[in-house]
Amino acid sequence: MKYLLLCFSVFVSILVNGQVSLVYPHNRQVFQRDANNQALISVLGNCPQNVSLVKYRLEPVKAGQGTLIDWTNMPFKPVSGFFQDKIVAKGGWYTLKIRTYQGTKLVDSTQLDRVGVGENFIISGQSNAQGGNKRREVESSSKDDRVNVANIYNYFKDYNNSPNYRYLGRLNTDFTFTDFKHLDSLSTIGPMGISNYYWARLGDRLAETYNVPICFINTAWLATVMRNWYESSLPDAKPSANPFDPTIFFDAGFPFKNLKRAVELFGKKNGVRAILWHQGETDSFGYRFDSYELRNLKTDIYQQNFKDMIKNLRTQTGINVPWLVSQVSYAAGLVDGACTVSYVDDLLLKKQGDMVTEVSGIPEIYSGPYTDIVEIPRKMDIFSACVHFSPDAYEEVAYLWWVKISEAISKNAKAISPKPLPSFSVICDNSNATNLTINTSDAIRVLENDSLIVSTSPNVNKAKSANYSVRLQDEVGNEYSVPSFQFKTLISPGAPTVLVKGDTLFCQGGSVELQVANPELSYVWNTGAKSSVITVKEKGFYQVKGTDSYNCSSVYSMPISTQVFDNPVAPTISQESPYFLKTSVLKASDTNLFWEYNQSPLSEKGTILQVKDSGIYSLYVSKKYTPGPTCFSSKTTYNYSLPSELGVVVFPNPVVNTLYLQARTTLAGAMVKIYTMDGRLVMDSLIPQDGAGQLNVQHLAEGLYKIWVKTSDQIVYVNNILVSH
Repeated sequence: MKYLLLCFSVFVSILVNGQVSLVYPHNRQVFQRDANNQALISVLGNCPQNVSLVKYRLEPVKAGQGTLIDWTNMPFKPVSGFFQDKIVAKGGWYTLKIRTYQGTKLVDSTQLDRVGVGENFIISGQSNAQGGNKRREVESSSKDDRVNVANIYNYFKDYNNSPNYRYLGRLNTDFTFTDFKHLDSLSTIGPMGISNYYWARLGDRLAETYNVPICFINTAWLATVMRNWYESSLPDAKPSANPFDPTIFFDAGFPFKNLKRAVELFGKKNGVRAILWHQGETDSFGYRFDSYELRNLKTDIYQQNFKDMIKNLRTQTGINVPWLVSQVSYAAGLVDGACTVSYVDDLLLKKQGDMVTEVSGIPEIYSGPYTDIVEIPRKMDIFSACVHFSPDAYEEVAYLWWVKISEAISKNAKAISPKPLPSFSVICDNSNATNLTINTSDAIRVLENDSLIVSTSPNVNKAKSANYSVRLQDEVGNEYSVPSFQFKTLISPGAPTVLVKGDTLFCQGGSVELQVANPELSYVWNTGAKSSVITVKEKGFYQVKGTDSYNCSSVYSMPISTQVFDNPVAPTISQESPYFLKTSVLKASDTNLFWEYNQSPLSEKGTILQVKDSGIYSLYVSKKYTPGPTCFSSKTTYNYSLPSELGVVVFPNPVVNTLYLQARTTLAGAMVKIYTMDGRLVMDSLIPQDGAGQLNVQHLAEGLYKIWVKTSDQIVYVNNILVSH
């Protein structure tokens, strides 16, 4: 019991997590190949919105049954919960595998077991195409898995009692694409097939010959004459009289409507190689007692009705499907358990043979098989009824069809290629609502949940999350449907994250770089700048919002505040004395001074600088803001030249009371002596420290004196000074 519970829980987990699904194509759907043995397969599916990549693999079901397309990225990123692509595939029978990814991480997978590029045929005519008059207990079946049918039915249930088809309702022409099935003994060649007849054998032959899958659609209607097909093909078709009882009528538009709808739906979406036409027995049976002249007239009418019916089909659908026309006239009846005298009509056979393009001039009409020689006489059981083929003849009839189909293909019968699904695009409007666009020029209805019409234009504005399907109608009225797929509104990107490269508090002339962390979006700042990186030089608040590739916009980011601080005023430099420069800057606790000589920094940090060499002196000031940066003034320069004495300088001269001494070298320990002009020593002093020496001479009498200075590095300076009080 524990084991069973464990298995069940694992199964439920897989179901819950399995979120990718294929909407189109459908299982066992066959797409008509072209002359290059390839077809375009439209793919539409659903996946979670966080999926960033979808890959597909088209893998032959069996080795040699197709051309592998290994894992390939779908070029369009999934969006709004769906993905789409168009795959060019070679003829073959495939498994379509899908994988979804978030970045490089595999998220989910699914597959379509069977899908093909091959040959599609629409069967039409009367009972020897439809499958006799009743389904047999043991039906024929195809041995090759690649032979397929639309397993649907819209005829009388009494004729086909199989419990396995999808019954559409009597004469309902809303043919489905979800019921393709292998042509086995339990399937029905819908929508009108009674039995599988010889078509299973033909399918096997074709699949083996061309190594591609085959699909049959059957629109034949037993006991019909050409008049019924022609009259029901008219634009304003009235009910056509039954050939055996003129008081009984076919429903208006039938039997032709089944054929037209098959061309319109299956021929358009799947593509089709040809209509396989087998009809004429009932017409022939009606001519059996007529004179040659009357038969000639009636067969002329038969042929003209046939031509007009084909033209009507092509006009009403806009699709020139090739035809293969059988030559058939063998007629007999079962009366009291015995066959009546059989009848064949050479005039009818000739008119059928003359339908080919070479004679009729109508494009794409080819010769079908001549079957009047098959199984003669016909069997008299209730299934064969003296006119239908028994299982013993299936192989021969299939062979005859195979020969004629092969001839038509070799003559490059212009198969109708499948029409791809329209592509979808989404975009956000200015309010961030999602607009869905179906790219088509056809008339359109967009439905929610297959019932509520939400748009009759290709644009669904402000679309909401829902299941949508699409019904298209081209210029001649052909319907084309897109199956229901899950649509989700676009998710707007989150508010951007801004990286600050630097300090938001900066000095005048400085800046800070603001950069958005995610560069994938398009950005606009509240300043109007449109880039992921901006350089800010001014005070203010800065925010940015992003717009993704679908025009969906985020909210603004958190604001970034910047502040700009003033730089100190450039200082002034003046020469205070021969060997000293000074500045007017007032030194404060938040201020520093930076002196330079010929652009090299000096150690002096004060407002006065002793200079010892000629050159360019400069000064700039810093100011520290708290909180905030340290800002610097511009530099002020001063071109200084040494005094001409190049030694000790004494000033002022004349001197009143105080005499100053300055030297290029140190004055610390310098001896200073002042003499009268006759050599008498009147002052003897020693300068204790470097810098500017200072002597008080107010006690000296006015007059001319000689000063003698000797520095510690033995420089001697002698000069005259004038004391003038």
